[in-house]
Amino acid sequence: MSKYEFMKLVEESIKTKDEAVGCEVCGRTYIKNNDVLRYGISIRKGREKISPTFYVDRYYDDYRRKKITVDEIAKEIVKQLRSIKKREFDCDFDSGVGNYGTGIAYRLISAQKNKKLLSETPHIPFLDMAMVFTIVFNNTDAGVETVRINNSLMESWDISTKELYDLAKSNTPRLFPYRIESLASVMKKCFDEEIFDDCISNPDIFILTNDQGVYGATTILYPGMTEKITSLVGGSYYVIPSSVHEVLIMPDTGDSFSEELNDTIRLINNEHVLDEEVLSDRAYFYDASEKRFKI
Repeated sequence: MSKYEFMKLVEESIKTKDEAVGCEVCGRTYIKNNDVLRYGISIRKGREKISPTFYVDRYYDDYRRKKITVDEIAKEIVKQLRSIKKREFDCDFDSGVGNYGTGIAYRLISAQKNKKLLSETPHIPFLDMAMVFTIVFNNTDAGVETVRINNSLMESWDISTKELYDLAKSNTPRLFPYRIESLASVMKKCFDEEIFDDCISNPDIFILTNDQGVYGATTILYPGMTEKITSLVGGSYYVIPSSVHEVLIMPDTGDSFSEELNDTIRLINNEHVLDEEVLSDRAYFYDASEKRFKI
C-alpha cells in the first residue's frame, strides 16, 4: 500500500468519529522545507479559514509492520484535535496585510533544495540560501504556529517582497529573540565531566539560535548580529549551518580549512540531520574587515 492510499484510509476513518461531524476532513500532500513531500490531513470546522493539519508520515511504517491500526491512528489524531486550545484571532486574509503586519517574520532556508517552493513564494536571496516569509499566529512554549506567505497572498495584499522584508526585519528579532552560548557550556549541561572534557577541543565555538529553537539559523540575518558576533569572537568567523534551527560560530584562526569543514557538514547532514531540516552543505566565512559574508 502506498503512503497516499494509507493517508486516505486514515482520512475516511476520521470522518466516522463524532468529533469530525460537520467538519471538512481532507488528506493531501504538502511541500515542506527542502521540497520534502509530506502527507497530512486537515480538519476544518465550518467556515474557518485556518485548520490544523495532522501529518501521518510517522505512522506509516508502524502501520505496515502491523503495530498500529488505521482506527487507532484516527483516534489518536482526534485526541490531538480535542487538545488543541481554541484561540481567537482574525484570519480573514482578504482584509489586507494590516491585521498581520506585526506577525510577519522571515525564515532562512536552502535555495538549492527548495526550487519548487520558492517558485510559489516571495523570497530574497541570501548567499546560496533564501529568506521566505510567514505569519506567526501563535508563539508559546507549546509551539509556534505559522502560515507561509505565498505569491497569491502577497498579490492579494498588493504589497511587494521588499515591504514584507521591512516588516519581517522589525518583527522577527522581537518574536524570536536570539540566544548565543558557547558549545562548551551547552555540552557541560548534557554530559558528565569526563565525557565533556573529551568532547570539547575548541572552547571558542558558539551556538546561535533563537529562544524557541525553531528556524533559529535565521538569527544570522538580524540587524547588528554580525557586529555582535565579531565583538564576541574578536574578528572574522565561520558560520557552520547545523540545521535550519541553529548555526555554529567558529572564530577564524587563520587556517584555511573551508573544504574540510564542508566535507564534515555534508557528512553530518547525510547521516544525522532530517532532510526537512538541512540548511546548507557548506560553511560561510564572515570577513570582519570587509564586513561581508563570503562563500
